[in-house]
Amino acid sequence: MNSKLFSQERYKESAIVTDFPQITNTSYSIGKLETPIYFEIMPLHHELPKFEAPEGYTIPVCQNCGAFPVNMQENDSPRWKCHVCGQLNEKKQTHILPSINDFDLCYTSKAKKPLFLFIIQNSSFFTNPDTLSSILATIDEWAVQNPNINLAFFTVGTNITSFDMMKMRTHIYFPDSKLEIPIFSSENCKLSKFIPNIHEEQIIDFNDNVRKIVRKLDTNTPVVMTLFASKCDSSPSLLIKMNNRGNIAVNLYCQHDESMYNLAKNSFKVHIFEDTEGQLISPILRNWLYSDFLFHVHFRFSFQKIFALYDMTIPNSVSGDSDYIPLIDGESGVSVELSMGGNLTRNVAFQASFVAKRKDGSSLIRVFTYNPKRVEEITEFNGLSIGTYLARESAKIILENQAKSHAYEEFYEHCVQMLSAWSQKGQYLKSIDEMFRDAPIMMWSLTQSQLYTTNDKLVMIANAVNYCSLSHLRLIRELYPFFLLPPTTFCNRLDNKNLQNHTTAVLLKAFSGKVFGNIEALNGIDVDNLPLFIVNQEDFQSEMIENNEHSFDYFSEKLEVECNSRRFI
Repeated sequence: MNSKLFSQERYKESAIVTDFPQITNTSYSIGKLETPIYFEIMPLHHELPKFEAPEGYTIPVCQNCGAFPVNMQENDSPRWKCHVCGQLNEKKQTHILPSINDFDLCYTSKAKKPLFLFIIQNSSFFTNPDTLSSILATIDEWAVQNPNINLAFFTVGTNITSFDMMKMRTHIYFPDSKLEIPIFSSENCKLSKFIPNIHEEQIIDFNDNVRKIVRKLDTNTPVVMTLFASKCDSSPSLLIKMNNRGNIAVNLYCQHDESMYNLAKNSFKVHIFEDTEGQLISPILRNWLYSDFLFHVHFRFSFQKIFALYDMTIPNSVSGDSDYIPLIDGESGVSVELSMGGNLTRNVAFQASFVAKRKDGSSLIRVFTYNPKRVEEITEFNGLSIGTYLARESAKIILENQAKSHAYEEFYEHCVQMLSAWSQKGQYLKSIDEMFRDAPIMMWSLTQSQLYTTNDKLVMIANAVNYCSLSHLRLIRELYPFFLLPPTTFCNRLDNKNLQNHTTAVLLKAFSGKVFGNIEALNGIDVDNLPLFIVNQEDFQSEMIENNEHSFDYFSEKLEVECNSRRFI
């Protein structure tokens, strides 16, 4: 892309840190509406202090809320007090008690070597020899550099074919055959010299055959299962089996097809490709294989009882053209929303932690603790935080199969109510622009785009919801260029009933794009059939953001007038 907005350097840190933007805006009571506390885990540019756990030592957790100890000082007291809930817990000699808020605890897992299980579906999507050979060559190259892992490789269709690199042979398992899993060490990985004969077969037994393989896995072995698939049946039995395992992470590289939705929704990491984009699989697979962390095992959130956990969003990483691992590789985060009741002047504290597996078999516990000051007065309005929350709420309405016009109406009413509450002291003039330049504008774009037409793919809808759940930093860095060009003429008081009478241009990340060089090229396009596209011309982007009747400033002014009028109703 020519635009500087698209050429910003992407962060590749293998770590995360909490960033709490002014969240003292704990709660607005407007009838039944409350703005939740919003925080997220975001990338960091330096390592946290590390504690190496000696063999036999453990880090304790609070018996009441499950939080890890922080700011502990060695003393003769037989107990330690939880910083989150105040519970007194027993102190043992085998405990590691850290003395800081945010820290890493590294320890070597006693579990077996992680097993990397690769399964390719027998389908036309993988019949291209260049696509298949590049995938296998990538696996071979990576495996040689990682001697502490085991591998297994299958092709699955109507039958199951296993590939044993130790003996350089294959074995075909028919439906009634007794399945065995040939596990081989990484130094023996020579898949590229033993390219399987992939051909299109029936897909009706895909989930059933993968489930047979999962059933044979050792339950004590951490498993990273990478599926390459184009279509599958919708049986939930495979998902149930994998979820019951607990220590299995599914990475899915799939063709863009509705049948993949349930599997994609429950996979740890997903990449979606059009039928002509098979050549993109190998470089994305390479980026993931060479990342530091492989998959997360557990996420814990601890908080005081004066809070009610409203929603916790961990994106499924449904992605068409970017490579990231939620919570782990520093390019996305977890968003936790809380609705706080009771006395708002009390001190509050909460803690987020997760466990990640490294490719060498060791594990990392990362702990973040938030200790805000006494909440006395709302002093800052974070428009992007609230806007992201509203965008996700509007997306949920869409997922509930309600009309997109209703979703926009709900979204707009929420925005007006939020701004009206904040404007009681007349402090919303600058905040309104911040709020409606990023996440809400993006959400309006989504609701007007092909993502929400009745015949669209559910996986893409999940993709849109994930975009609304990303970290602030990622939103600003990656979604800010994807603007909405407001209607060519504004409706009176932004009446959503008239939206269909106006032309809307959506600029979003897409699997394949259509470029419009000027605004006039958009005339006559049906909004409901509007394609996703990316504009790569700087002059067109500058035309969008200039202060004219199509600008965001004009859009914000309309909303400001609307909020002012409602203040006196």
